[in-house]
Amino acid sequence: ALGGGGGVRGKFESLNRVVTAGPGYIVDVTDHSSRDDHLVELPWHIAGRGAVETSGRWLSDELADEFVTRVQRFEPNSPGPLVVRHVHDRAQLTLHLLFDGTLLELEGPGLPGQRERVPFYVVRARGHNVRFVTIIEPAKGDAVVRGVRARGDTIEITTASGVDRHRFTGSDWTIECEGQVPVVLRGAREARPPFVPLLQLDPPTPVAAPAYRVGGPPPLDGSLDGFELAEPLQLSLEDQYRRSEDAYPGPDDLSATAYAAWDEHALYLAVSVTKPELCLRPDGAPPLKLDNDPDDIHSDGLQVYLAPLTDAARDNGGGRGAGAGAGAGAGAVGYLIVPEQRGRGVRAQLTSDTRTHAASGVRGGWRRTESGYCVTVAIPWPERAYPHAGARVAFDLIVNELLPGRLRRVGQLVWSGGGGWVWLRGDRQDPARFGVLDLVE
Repeated sequence: ALGGGGGVRGKFESLNRVVTAGPGYIVDVTDHSSRDDHLVELPWHIAGRGAVETSGRWLSDELADEFVTRVQRFEPNSPGPLVVRHVHDRAQLTLHLLFDGTLLELEGPGLPGQRERVPFYVVRARGHNVRFVTIIEPAKGDAVVRGVRARGDTIEITTASGVDRHRFTGSDWTIECEGQVPVVLRGAREARPPFVPLLQLDPPTPVAAPAYRVGGPPPLDGSLDGFELAEPLQLSLEDQYRRSEDAYPGPDDLSATAYAAWDEHALYLAVSVTKPELCLRPDGAPPLKLDNDPDDIHSDGLQVYLAPLTDAARDNGGGRGAGAGAGAGAGAVGYLIVPEQRGRGVRAQLTSDTRTHAASGVRGGWRRTESGYCVTVAIPWPERAYPHAGARVAFDLIVNELLPGRLRRVGQLVWSGGGGWVWLRGDRQDPARFGVLDLVE
C-alpha cells in the first residue's frame, strides 16, 4: 500500500488481471491478448437485490452450462459503461462496467446451505484483445462515481470532487487525483529461484534406471513381450506412497514393476501393477463434480511424465548433485492414462500442468494378470528431446489407487519418491522431482 492505495496483479498464460483499491472505489482491469480469438467470460456475484440502471432491455439468450437457468442478454439503448447497483443490509454496491461485449444475467446455485437459486451476471466478449474495466464502489450513502472512460492505458473516473486518472504500464500503476500528489503503486517482482547451497557434502541423487533400445515397437498388448526385463523400475516402498487417510497398505495390496524401452520414435513402458481389486473409471461416465481436476485421477491408472534434460544437467550427469530432477527442461509433458473398462485399449490425455503444444499420441493396451493388471504404452518424445544411445531424459511414473466404494482415489505410488499427502495434487507433478532414464543399447 502507498498513500492510501494498494494493488495486486496476477497472470495466467495470456490472461492478466490488476486490481487497485483506494479510499472510495476499486478498479479492476482484466485483459486477454493472443494471436487467436477467444471467448472470455467474467462472472460477478453480488449480494442483495438490484438491477442494471442503464437504460435498455433484456432479451432471452443461452449459455451452455447445466447449472444455470433463465439466461438473459442486456441490450443498452446507447453505447457506454453499464451501471449495476445492488442494495444489501442498508449498504449498496455499484459496478461501472466498461467493455466491448455482452452482459448476461443468469440464475445459479446460491451459497452453500441455501436452496433458493440466485441471479448473477457474466460479462462476455470475444476477440484476440479483450479488456474488461470495472469500477466497484461500495457505499452506505450517496455514490460518488459519476462516470468512467478509458483512453488507451488510462482510465478516467469522474467523481463528485473531480476527475481521477489511473495510468497503468507494465510495472507501475499511477493514480492522479486533482489537487493531490500522484500515487505510484509498484510491487511486481521477479520470482526468486529456489535456494541451492554453494556446498552440499551429501547432495541428493535423483533416482535413475535404464531404458533399453529395441529394434521395433513391442506389441503393446498388455504383455511384457518385446521388453528387456533385466533392470526394472520398482514402486513398492512406503516412502514412495502418497496417502489420503490410510498409510501404505504394503506391496501385496499395491505395488508396481515397470520396464522401459526406446527407439527414435517413442519411449515404451510396461507397468505391471499388483492390486487385488481393479477399479476402473468407465469412459463416458457422468462427471464426478468434485473439483477442477480431471475425473480420471479417481481410477486405477497411471500418470507418466517425460522431459528433455537441460544442457547444464547433461554436463552434470543429468542433475546429480542438484536434487532429483533438477535438470528437467521446460518442455515437460505429462499423460494421464487409464485402462478402458470395456476392451483392451487405454485412453490418455495430457495432464493439466503440460504447457507445451504436444498432441496426446499415446497408444497401447492392457490386460488383467493374476495379481492385478499390466499396461503397455508408447509415449511420443517431447520437443527438444533427441533420443540416442547414451542420452538421458527426465522421467517419472505414478500409479493411482482407487478402492471399491470410493469416489476419490485413496493414494498413489511415485517412482521418484512420494511421502506426504495426495490431496490437491490432481494430475500434476513438479518437474524438480523427476528421476532420470538412461537410454542404452
